[in-house]
Amino acid sequence: MMDSTALYDEPVHPVNSDQSRDYTRWIKPGKRTIRPVKYYHIDSGHMRRYNPDPEAFTIPGGDMSVPEFKSKANTMINPFPVDVYRIRNDIRVCFLDTKGLEFMRPLLLDMCQDDPINRPTMREVLVRFETLVKCLPWWKRRARVVSEERRLVEAFRFPIHWTRQTSAQSDVSPQSLGSYQSLNNI
Repeated sequence: MMDSTALYDEPVHPVNSDQSRDYTRWIKPGKRTIRPVKYYHIDSGHMRRYNPDPEAFTIPGGDMSVPEFKSKANTMINPFPVDVYRIRNDIRVCFLDTKGLEFMRPLLLDMCQDDPINRPTMREVLVRFETLVKCLPWWKRRARVVSEERRLVEAFRFPIHWTRQTSAQSDVSPQSLGSYQSLNNI
């Protein structure tokens, strides 16, 4: 889920984000690469707030591929490594056949270790991600993420996209790419 409030100079209507809250004028959002937004990863209906070092009975939720869930039922586990594994799976599922995210492959591989002790913490994931992004040239940070099946369509949109991107701010900092927070780690 994305908190888009940073994209707008004033509050938007809750149903139509193209209009002001009082429906008196049209509003255009800023670019996410220039105005920082926050992303929240939630598993609706399965959210809980945990202490920093919990051992708990967790609810499996939608992703049953988590190695911890393959052990005996009613086993106490640390939910934070489970979050790391699930987020990695969500990224893999959503961006499986895309061009532009190859730089994340080593990080994603570490996030899906079978042994939860070998997985990075969410804080380590964030630090590594920010380090990876800092190493990318500006044009790579501004490039579209394109799926295999849309490559032909995107080829026609390519000139329009790069005309817009080169006319905007070209030096985008990792901080302006937004931040990610898992609700379980707040």
